[in-house]
Amino acid sequence: MAAVVLEADVDGFFDLDEAPGPARGARAPKGRRTPTSAPEAAAPTGPDEDDEWVKVASWEWEASPAAELEDSGNEAFRAGDYAGAIAKYSAALDEAPDAPEGKAALYANRAAAHAERGSHVAVVTDCSSCLALEGAYVKALVRRANALEKLGHRLEAIEDLEAALAADVRGPALAKAKADLVRLRKMEKRTAE
Repeated sequence: MAAVVLEADVDGFFDLDEAPGPARGARAPKGRRTPTSAPEAAAPTGPDEDDEWVKVASWEWEASPAAELEDSGNEAFRAGDYAGAIAKYSAALDEAPDAPEGKAALYANRAAAHAERGSHVAVVTDCSSCLALEGAYVKALVRRANALEKLGHRLEAIEDLEAALAADVRGPALAKAKADLVRLRKMEKRTAE
């Protein structure tokens, strides 16, 4: 699957209703994000940028060159080589088998590297590609919300944070997302007055 490319209109707005992934305002399903077709023996492919294990549903993933490239990207990310991480994740996406969960993690990881470099439009694009593959990927929703806020799109950021919090999962990213949501709602309320 090709990456989703979002372009801002002349006023700098993204039409997220046209972006693949969950519909604007849609609630993410309850429960933890898990592969839908994971076999019993699904093994982790390695830590993502937050050192949490990402499980992939397809045994093909571990045997693919993409898994090795993903590991190299993770190492580059941890070393602070964000351009190198982006290059490795991009190469892994080119080599990846048709395992949506694996590709979703690659897009989310590449978005994290873009965020570290301040490339907010690239973060929105990669997170949208991730969400097109796995609509309830909480980290992608939170990352896209942060990028949208930095691009001045508070309402869209609020929608993504609400969807992430509706997923009813736990973790440090969601504690921050909840605080960000409260802050953004206050800012929107002041702007509306």
